[in-house]
Amino acid sequence: LRAWDNRTYQAIPQFALEPMSVGFNGYFKMVVDGPKLSVSYITGKCAASGCDDGYNTSAGTVVAEESFTVKPNTGTISQKFTHLGSEL
Repeated sequence: LRAWDNRTYQAIPQFALEPMSVGFNGYFKMVVDGPKLSVSYITGKCAASGCDDGYNTSAGTVVAEESFTVKPNTGTISQKFTHLGSEL
């Protein structure tokens, strides 16, 4: 594990208990180009007015990007991060 997103999206009330911190949900996108696989990790982005008003419905935050390349003649795989966001 190289990085993780420890940000709090919202604190959800739990009546008679302390609020529960909830993190950001996200997804990843993969692009294959010959021997190269590029992966982008995207999380939700707060609405312009703040996280209490939910997510921005048209944009996310790219928190990390990495690529994997295989050498076809040997099967050797190399990996490198091309972006690690300050959120992580």
